[in-house]
Amino acid sequence: MIRFRAGDTNVRVHALALLMLALSFALGARVELAAMLTALFAHEGAHLLAARLLRVRVEALDLMPFGGALTLENPYRLGRWQLFGVSLAGPLANLLGLVATAALAWWRALPVSFSLELMRFHGMLAAFNLLPALPLDGGRALHCLLSMSIGPAAEEAEALRRR
Repeated sequence: MIRFRAGDTNVRVHALALLMLALSFALGARVELAAMLTALFAHEGAHLLAARLLRVRVEALDLMPFGGALTLENPYRLGRWQLFGVSLAGPLANLLGLVATAALAWWRALPVSFSLELMRFHGMLAAFNLLPALPLDGGRALHCLLSMSIGPAAEEAEALRRR
């Protein structure tokens, strides 16, 4: 594992991620590799930016062979909207990246082969991460939405029971 700091965030790169990069490059999958890394950095970068804007402390960014993960401060101390915003920032960035890439391909500003791969990776990351299962982004967002609707009702029921 390679560790370094980027600002006040610990970045950890798994050794197998580096091996995957080297093998992809050696086997000639350069276009696919560039597209995957671009989509992944857009996704994780959007999470990081949203965390900064919503005043959520990021403890670490882990880059693994098939993706990345942000470790936030204690999520139980965060506001529901903070967690919701940070959760959806990555998939939103991928959806915007998909549309922007399609526009750039339409205007012939990007090579066709790279555009197709980049759109594929942006779409794949957005779709996978929006699945409503924890610990994916969609699961976290759904948890926030459900806790907003169920939380007040549960508190009300508890207050009535205590009377």
